[in-house]
Amino acid sequence: MNFKRVLLTTGFLFILLNGLISQTIFDRPEDLRKAIEERDVLFWKAYNSCDIAAMESMFTDDVEFYHDKNGVTIGLKNLRESLSDGLCANGPSLQREPKEGTVQIFPMNGIGAIISGQHYFTKDGQRLDVARFNHLWVLKDSQWKMSRVFSYDHRPASSDTEVISLNTSQLEKFYGEYEGKQTGKIEIQKGEDGLTLKSKDFQFSLYPKSADTFFLKERNIIFQFVADKEGKPEKILVVENGQLAEELLRVH
Repeated sequence: MNFKRVLLTTGFLFILLNGLISQTIFDRPEDLRKAIEERDVLFWKAYNSCDIAAMESMFTDDVEFYHDKNGVTIGLKNLRESLSDGLCANGPSLQREPKEGTVQIFPMNGIGAIISGQHYFTKDGQRLDVARFNHLWVLKDSQWKMSRVFSYDHRPASSDTEVISLNTSQLEKFYGEYEGKQTGKIEIQKGEDGLTLKSKDFQFSLYPKSADTFFLKERNIIFQFVADKEGKPEKILVVENGQLAEELLRVH
């Protein structure tokens, strides 16, 4: 190989190498998404185990956390105190799980990326709430950290339950009067999209999730009708947040 060819080859390699070095992760969208996904997994692993130190390491010093129920928390110091005095005061309690098919990542050129979606919060395996989230991850000193956090649209997880359709003959068998020690007498009647529960003090709409189980959209309460040997409903099991709250026996 002559000297001229060596110079040309060396020059080409220098240009190629220089181009690769100057290229940033923002020029590689798939690598960016992978980096955010990995950090997101690590963050929620720390959240679910109440590892405050690990969570703290993933926020910027000037982090801003906006919550539709609890307001705004500004700065890492205040956020740390909020976690230790609130969510993690008694160790891990709530667990977070993403809602399938809702999580998306949007690159922000030269800044970082936004990850958004919906997630459930569970306790003892029971889904309590569902909410939306938006997190801004920024690249600072070669490290990915969350700078802005938005947590909003919190609502009972039951509001996310699919309502099935039952015909009149399927619903009519539940009509009648029931009574419980706490609630007293209630009446089950026809409802617009299922059943209506009435008492002298309140009225609720019950939505069918199966042939014998109904739920409230406003709270995590399930009403399961239990039939006798002849198939006639004889009582209602009222389950709140996964725990049996009351039995309502049929009286008429």
